[in-house]
Amino acid sequence: MRPAGKQKLGYFPLPLAEAERIRRFLAFPVSGCAALDLCIGDGGAFKAITGDEKVIQYGVELDARVEQARTLAKHVIHGDALDVDCPVDSLALLYLNPPYDFECRESQNRRLEQVFLEHCNRWLKPTGVLVLVVPGDRLAVCGRVLAFHFKDKKAYRLGSPDAAKCKQVVLFGAKRTRRECNQLSDADLIKAQNLIADLGRKWEQLPVLPDVGNQPLIESGQLAFMGASKREQVTVSDLGGVQKTCWVYMLSVEQRQIVGPEGVTGQLSE
Repeated sequence: MRPAGKQKLGYFPLPLAEAERIRRFLAFPVSGCAALDLCIGDGGAFKAITGDEKVIQYGVELDARVEQARTLAKHVIHGDALDVDCPVDSLALLYLNPPYDFECRESQNRRLEQVFLEHCNRWLKPTGVLVLVVPGDRLAVCGRVLAFHFKDKKAYRLGSPDAAKCKQVVLFGAKRTRRECNQLSDADLIKAQNLIADLGRKWEQLPVLPDVGNQPLIESGQLAFMGASKREQVTVSDLGGVQKTCWVYMLSVEQRQIVGPEGVTGQLSE
């Protein structure tokens, strides 16, 4: 990684123009849903993607950018993203633009794109939507998780100059149900992983993310995303009833914080 990138802990923000294009590929339910950015930075890109009054926005940021993010997103935790936890199957949308670097451990030296995706993908509800932004030539390191846990995947190259410098691509995917995961054969997984590896090798040949996708069919309690060539829809359970009876919580490195449906916060007892 370039020295400037090292100084920013591998932080390469998504250009706002690209965030606005991604937003046009999403339709949020009128009943509301929960979305998370595990590396929210200053919050600008996440706000552009989830700037809907019905979306409950959660974010995590390690450095001083957290204060700016808190002016744009509703619930932002100051802490290490890998020390944060969230209930399984609780999110409708996961936006992930992780650090572009290697982890620094004595026993392991994996790419952080892989580490972050492995850490948080289980928080997505079945049929929830993943928006993954990574360097195109690093797609393959995420191949195992993407192949097993996600379907209806579509990848696009980001065309703005700043995104091109970082080789950024965006991959949309829908979370498989447990039944769908269990029904995958070894041959299916190998085929899917090979396809993702091929996308990584040929990322420069991916179509550029267009300004406008096909308009989705929007219904109450659904989150849809669509490709540029054909309409696709992903159904998400209506969170309205769930929020009335359950807490959505995150655990941070500095505190254990509960965030309730009305924005009420409290502390978990030890």
